Amino acid sequence: MSVEPNSQTQMKSPVAFISHSSQDKDRFVIKFATELRANGVDAWVDQWEMLPGDSLIDKIFNIGIANANAIIVIISAASIESKWVKEELDLAMVRRLETGAKVIVVRLDDAEVPTSLQGLLYEAIDPNIDWNSQFDRILRAIFQVPDRPPLGPPPSFVGSLQAKELDQGDVRPPATAQTVMELIADPRNRVQLHQTVKRTCDRLVQRLGDASYGQNAEQPNGERIQARLDQYDEDCADVASSISVGVYYGTAEHDGLWVGSLKQIIATANQPITGTYHAVWEDMRKYPALRLFYAAGIAAVDAGHWQTLRELSMVKVQSWRASNDVQTAVNYLGPGKVIENETMHTLPRAEGSRYYHPVSRHLHQVVKKDVSPVIDGDAFPLAFERFEVLRTLLEADATGNHYFSMGEFGWRAAKRQTSILDEVNSELDDLGEDWPLLKVGAFGGDMKRVADSLAAVRDVVGSSRYWL
Repeated sequence: MSVEPNSQTQMKSPVAFISHSSQDKDRFVIKFATELRANGVDAWVDQWEMLPGDSLIDKIFNIGIANANAIIVIISAASIESKWVKEELDLAMVRRLETGAKVIVVRLDDAEVPTSLQGLLYEAIDPNIDWNSQFDRILRAIFQVPDRPPLGPPPSFVGSLQAKELDQGDVRPPATAQTVMELIADPRNRVQLHQTVKRTCDRLVQRLGDASYGQNAEQPNGERIQARLDQYDEDCADVASSISVGVYYGTAEHDGLWVGSLKQIIATANQPITGTYHAVWEDMRKYPALRLFYAAGIAAVDAGHWQTLRELSMVKVQSWRASNDVQTAVNYLGPGKVIENETMHTLPRAEGSRYYHPVSRHLHQVVKKDVSPVIDGDAFPLAFERFEVLRTLLEADATGNHYFSMGEFGWRAAKRQTSILDEVNSELDDLGEDWPLLKVGAFGGDMKRVADSLAAVRDVVGSSRYWL
């Protein structure tokens, strides 16, 4: 029962909190935790960690779970009835979304796995039968050491085949997006998938920290803004395409990876600025996160992954300017708050002021390429428009319907070139509380909040002053 840990795990033992029912201690948990500790895992069990007078809540929730790299949930006939296990499970899933902590499910007794865990693979163990092989997989999950044969070189004919396809103009997904597509198909590749996405985001973060993106730069003008936007688009393409592919083909168990990626890119736009700076450059720092949000959100809409869309939209952003200024991503990344329409109209390649939402139009062009591996050209316009409507409704709700950024759909709706708002209204009438975003908890699950936001958007679309 041992796994050779990688060099990172040798530096510091991973902490694994074991959520369980006391009825399972003697027959399984203590032996299981002892074996974990014998293999370099700092297993956290209440019986070992708590002394008379200790606070249950503080020890378990604020220390045990809060400091855990992995949370092992023992599902049994007893634990599914345990109030404590349910509370620990709720916090475990929050930690998984916020920090990427691994949640590992161990199933005993053929007990029914709770709904919130059904998207995760589990190890089934019978405490009365040898469970060495299951234990080995759990160790590998904790140390992130997959068990697979070595990778050999490709066959000799591959190079010539790739060259031929390129000569014929064959269109393929970007390399990283192709890798994500292949890895996500097999749950055993979860560690590789996480590492691939993380490396891609890290490279973008490094590029965004380059001096060419300095905030104390020269006075912004149309040519300089165009050059910076072009640079952002070039640097963001790999991440946006990879995440959109992942969102499209992924499941709920992958949501933490996409949410964590968006948080990482948002953080680059939310660093304090010293000295004199220009507001245009400061606001444009959000553009990489905006493009990623659009690419991931459109993929989620087209795939019907409503929980993923909600999780991405509700990412919390605390402004570097004031600790009490906390927004959600859907509000923080309003297109008009990233690059103002008037600013976009000064760009050399702008198509003129006849477009009321030039940022939206620009995103339509670049994100179409990002999602092309999963959404074909004919389906993209509808997916883009539906995402923008849902994004606007969510932002309207987040701001109390006082201020929100519209997309190009607003102009098209005002000109009677689209019926998207009528379609959403009909869906709400037909489905009521079963409307997909309501079912996953968006708008607080409150039908009235959706209706109020839709009415606010309709008021803006119908306002003649808005379109003059």
